[in-house]
Amino acid sequence: MLASTLTLLVLLGLFTWAFTWQLSRALGGNALSWAYVVEWPLFGLYGIYFWWSDLFVGERRGARARTSRGRQAAATRDEAATDQLAAYNAYLADLHRTDGDPST
Repeated sequence: MLASTLTLLVLLGLFTWAFTWQLSRALGGNALSWAYVVEWPLFGLYGIYFWWSDLFVGERRGARARTSRGRQAAATRDEAATDQLAAYNAYLADLHRTDGDPST
């Protein structure tokens, strides 16, 4: 959480600097810089949106996903144990059959 917040603050600072730089170039007569004047604030808004969704929405989704994954993993382990037990029981039954009959 702290790392993503610090990253956002650094990026917002860089975006603000780039915006003011491109604005000064656009006001100086560089027509292409007007596109960047519009883009840098959009990048900042996208960064804020990503930070917000990661921080608040992602935590709730992550908790639900961890719970769901835990249940799925437990079910998979139970199925694997059941399959292994069935295979072991078949092996024991085969040993029992061959132990009683020396010709096989």
